Amino acid sequence: MKVAFWYEVRIRNDGPPLYLKSVVERHKKDFKIDELEHWIPLKDKVKMYGDYDLNIWVDFGDDALEKGYGLEYEKVGKPNAYWVSDSHVGLEYRLKKAKEFDYVFVAIKDHVKLFKKKLGHNKVYWLPHAAEPIVYHSAFVNLFEHLKKAKDYKGKNYGYWTTHEKELIKEMDREGIKKHDICFIGHLNSQKRIDALDKLFKAIPEFYYNGSLFFEAAARKYMDSKIVFNISIGKEANMRAFEAPLSGSLLLTDKVKDLEELGFKDGVNCVFYKDIKEAIKKAKYYLKHDKEREKIAKAGQELVLNNHTYLHRAKELFKIINNIK
Repeated sequence: MKVAFWYEVRIRNDGPPLYLKSVVERHKKDFKIDELEHWIPLKDKVKMYGDYDLNIWVDFGDDALEKGYGLEYEKVGKPNAYWVSDSHVGLEYRLKKAKEFDYVFVAIKDHVKLFKKKLGHNKVYWLPHAAEPIVYHSAFVNLFEHLKKAKDYKGKNYGYWTTHEKELIKEMDREGIKKHDICFIGHLNSQKRIDALDKLFKAIPEFYYNGSLFFEAAARKYMDSKIVFNISIGKEANMRAFEAPLSGSLLLTDKVKDLEELGFKDGVNCVFYKDIKEAIKKAKYYLKHDKEREKIAKAGQELVLNNHTYLHRAKELFKIINNIK
C-alpha cells in the first residue's frame, strides 16, 4: 500500500501533521504500508508524485486563522482522509474543506454530528487529539519500563531518536528541577481566559506564561512546572490536556465530558475544577502536597502513554478505513 501525508503549505514542518506521519513511518510494517510520502501541496500533485492508495490530510490548528490560509488549497487525490483539528475556530473553512474527503476524523466530539449533517454522509468519526512521547523528557524517563509492558510497542526499535533529542534528555537529566509552580501556554483568545489567568497568577506568583510556544519548546516548559493549567475554549478535549500529563506534570483542567469519557478522572490522573476560584484552591493544595501531586501526575502520564499517543490515533484511523474497505 502507498500512503501520502499532506499538510498546509504555510505551516512549520512539525506538530500533529509530522507526528502522525512519523509514527506511521516507524510502524509502517504493522500498517502494511510499503511506501510513505510527506508532501506540501503543489500543482498537479497526482501527476508529479504518482497515485496513492490513501491520501491523508492532517489539519493544523492555525490552518484557517491567518489571511490566505486554506483559500486556495488544491484537491487531494482519492481515496483520502481528513483529520480535523481545532474546528472550534475556522469552522466554516473546515466544513467546506471536508467536502473533498472520503473519510473525516474530527478531534472535537460535539462537532461530529455537525460534520455529518453538512457533508451528508456518515463517514465522520471522533478522533481526539493526542501527544507524542518522543518530545517529552519525563515520558522518556518512564518510557522504557512502559515499553516492556505495552503490547503496542513490544519488540520495537527505538533507535530513531536524533542526536539533538538525546542531548536534550541529558541536559534535562542534569537539571531535574521544576522551576515553576504553575504554567499556562496558549493564546489569550477570550475575556474568560484572560480573567481566569489574571486571578490565577495573582494568587500563585511563581508562574510561567507564554502565548506562542509550541511542541518541543512548550513541552520543555510543561516539564519545568509542577502544575500545568488548562482552560478550554469551548469545553473541548484540547491538545494541552494530553501533552501536559505526558510531560509528567499535574494537569489542572476545567471539567470536560470528553476527557472523562477518555479516562481522565478527578484526583486520580488529573484534577478538575468548576471555576477559577476552585482552580486556585486546588492548585495551592497540590503545591503543598508534593507526594499526592506527583502520584496523580504519574498516573496521568501512564494514561496518555497507554491510550492517547499518536500511535493510538494512527491505529484507530487505519482500523476504521480498513474495516470500511
